[in-house]
Amino acid sequence: MEFMEIFKKWAPEYDATVNGENEEYRDVFINYSEMLNELASTAEGRVLEIGAGTGNLTLMLKDKGREVSAIDPSDDMRAIANETKNLDVQYGHFFDIPFDQPFDYIVTSFAFHHVKPEEKYDAIKTMMKSLKEDGKLLILDTMFESEKYKQDLIKYYNNQEFFNLTEDLQTEYYTYIEDLKQIVDDQDLNLDIVQKNKFAWLATISK
Repeated sequence: MEFMEIFKKWAPEYDATVNGENEEYRDVFINYSEMLNELASTAEGRVLEIGAGTGNLTLMLKDKGREVSAIDPSDDMRAIANETKNLDVQYGHFFDIPFDQPFDYIVTSFAFHHVKPEEKYDAIKTMMKSLKEDGKLLILDTMFESEKYKQDLIKYYNNQEFFNLTEDLQTEYYTYIEDLKQIVDDQDLNLDIVQKNKFAWLATISK
């Protein structure tokens, strides 16, 4: 899979980064814990987490008593989650969900940008098939209202010499809000979307 080498490199630094210790990414992850807590508080019943990474959201879901199944494609990320946080994150990804029974909620945080633009439609379709009829999909991720907004951010952070961040902004597959709305409309789904910081948006998709 694409980005596996990036996951391998980032895994040991991921928790420090999302907790604000890496200045370059601090604005991306402002209110990180609060955003994850909102996901964990909203998702009820049987929950699937896709792109669990090092298990931060998984841990919150478990602490709230949720029946959670978590998957991630990265061996290195899963190792940190399972060995240091005593979790059971299994192998899987947006197109490989290793469970047959439907879920009440599917949640994913800061992972959907690894899905190519031309594959996002099918990724959402696959996830919706794994939900109960009244289930909901929660996507928390960096998204952009427009190409201009994205380019303005790249220019701003280049001036700050945050070159790792701006490289990510130019190479990862971040979703545009209008594209997401079109995907949802094309599948006759419902969308509620709220901005959480300069980068992050929370999308709630239902049937």
